[in-house]
Amino acid sequence: MKIGTGLRWLLLAAVSVLMFGLSSSSALGQLRAPLAIPLQYSGNFGEIRTGHFHTGMDIRTQGREGLPVLAAADGVISRLAVKSSGYGKALYFDSDSLGGDSVRTAPVTLVYAHLSAFHPKLEAWLMAEQYARKSWAIDIRPDAAWADTAFRFSAGDTICWSGNSGGSFGPHLHFEVRDRATQHPLNPLAWGLTDEDVVPPAFKALWLIPVDAAADSSGAAINSTETLRWTPEQGAWARVEGPVRLGVEAFDRMDGTGFVHGLYGLDVYAVGDSLELLHSHRMDELSFSTNKDVAAHTIYSRWREQKARIHRLHRLPGNRLRIYKCPAGMAPITVAPGDSLHLRVVLLDHAGNQSTVELGLTGSLPSDSTQVDSCCAPHPAASDHRQPFTVSAASDRYGRISADFPGGCFYQDTWAQLQSLDSLTFEVRSGDAALRSPYVLSCDIPAAPGKSQDPWVLCALDDDGEVNAAWTADPFLGRVKFSVKQFGRFALRQDSLPPVFGTPVLSGEGAGRVLRVKVEDELSGLARHGGIFEGKWLRVARDKGWLTYQFSDDRVGDTSADTQAGKAGEVRFWAVDKAGHYTEIAWALPSVTPSSDASKIDSDN
Repeated sequence: MKIGTGLRWLLLAAVSVLMFGLSSSSALGQLRAPLAIPLQYSGNFGEIRTGHFHTGMDIRTQGREGLPVLAAADGVISRLAVKSSGYGKALYFDSDSLGGDSVRTAPVTLVYAHLSAFHPKLEAWLMAEQYARKSWAIDIRPDAAWADTAFRFSAGDTICWSGNSGGSFGPHLHFEVRDRATQHPLNPLAWGLTDEDVVPPAFKALWLIPVDAAADSSGAAINSTETLRWTPEQGAWARVEGPVRLGVEAFDRMDGTGFVHGLYGLDVYAVGDSLELLHSHRMDELSFSTNKDVAAHTIYSRWREQKARIHRLHRLPGNRLRIYKCPAGMAPITVAPGDSLHLRVVLLDHAGNQSTVELGLTGSLPSDSTQVDSCCAPHPAASDHRQPFTVSAASDRYGRISADFPGGCFYQDTWAQLQSLDSLTFEVRSGDAALRSPYVLSCDIPAAPGKSQDPWVLCALDDDGEVNAAWTADPFLGRVKFSVKQFGRFALRQDSLPPVFGTPVLSGEGAGRVLRVKVEDELSGLARHGGIFEGKWLRVARDKGWLTYQFSDDRVGDTSADTQAGKAGEVRFWAVDKAGHYTEIAWALPSVTPSSDASKIDSDN
């Protein structure tokens, strides 16, 4: 691809602000605000995230946990889920009181995530189910008839409290609206939930993606790393040579915050005697079955490396998203030398604000263009993404290393390469960094310098050689196989260390006391955990590396009367990592001084 210098930037920034936010008179009806504070958003529906589109609205909670969370409509609790990752403590609320149309159908399910606590009636039911199943991580649904009587709430009732549980990186409420029949996430802004928003989206850059001569029949670019980012600061028309694809980098802001949000919609036209729609999408509805195809909608390598929000204006062959409003696919754009192409880019937010940018492409001539250097090393020929293929390499330490890619693993025809970097590490890379499904990475088991029984763990390494992900696998016939969904540098290491407990912390008084202890695992990560008191299972929560027991469960007797009567017992916390290593810590109550008893207990208790 080539770019010229000179001429001028054809940026006719016709930015129009159309202030017609959805009102309470909308045929869709409105949701009540789920928090009794002014709503400010740190994330919006359809926002590009790593590995997925965001499926709800992230609502700020003033940096605090424990804010009352309200029923946004009349309805009934249909599900509770608790785990240490993802949504953490989550509540699902079915409502029949909202209107709907062909896009946002009623009835709906409202989802509240990253919570700290549920309504007392729900907490009592949850605790009973966790003790009955002897599992803190749980996903439960009440009988519909019972729930309709016991767990029905009106709009505005407090049903839970905000928190920071699961995969949350700071206190906030994640709020979703789902079509109940399909469980497809819908854009909550269709039911209000915003004050007046008059800030239009912002255009950042046009990306030009060359079409490789070895591209497949759809014209998909094989080597997306040769893309060119064209901004107004370059002060020139974009000059192109040969067929190219296009991407638009843009973002939105909502009033009252400095957070960068995703677009609601994007339209791109070729402007001539008439307008030809080249691309159009809207963030009205998503599906969990295809949500990971965000990797095909974006230029994934640029998102991964720079967090650049780039919307491809064409569809890769493996892209299954249904957000597009014009026919699938788009022929590559070719501008002959001396010719030009006028483009109109329209950015939209859900409040109706829009920004329109007019820009141009001109066909380059060798005499007035500057070659853009390729940043890529030579690579193998592309393989058909619809067919399975294997790449391999030899290593002194790992013997034969193989990466087996199943059919449909990639979104487009691409190449992959496996190289042994040194005696300890090897690398897998590809021209298309976006994977639709995992591939299998396998190698011979190295000669073990330590204990032969210590499990081998596949470690993904960052630029500093630190472990940023790990996988375990059982050996078979002298080899180990791992299901992996990323590229980069890897090494095998033996996991010989069990989880490690920190110093216990006891806070609060009486039934409000809480016992907490930090637990960490150096390599493979924690797989299971639990607690025991006098041989009986305790409900011990795990979140962000902490194990926590709440004395309000009333399963531990450690009052002064119990102690004087010789009834005080021992609390044990235990943990098992993914390599199978076990460790525990114990306290003789009412003290929180760890005991010296290191004997193991049955982790299934």
